[in-house]
Amino acid sequence: MRAAAAILLLAGGLAGPSAGPPGSGCSPASLELCGDAELEAMIKEKEAEIEQIDELSAMSAELRKEKEAELEELEADFQATVEGLKEIEELEAGRGAEEL
Repeated sequence: MRAAAAILLLAGGLAGPSAGPPGSGCSPASLELCGDAELEAMIKEKEAEIEQIDELSAMSAELRKEKEAELEELEADFQATVEGLKEIEELEAGRGAEEL
């Protein structure tokens, strides 16, 4: 996880506020101006952002599964309604033939 955060940090990664003290020039765009503590703070910040994204992704996948299950249930209800309507139509068609 740290390696991924470091890569994102070095590549400009997720946009965020500068981790360095005001006026230090330390930022993801100028890592050479950062001290070890500042770099570590930026990496921890990026790791936290990655964890949030991972959590959102997991929540999104779970929500998608729930919605797919709801959709399957609605589709089954719809098919049952269609079958019921077909049966009614057949019964009424049979009654019409008997009346003639």
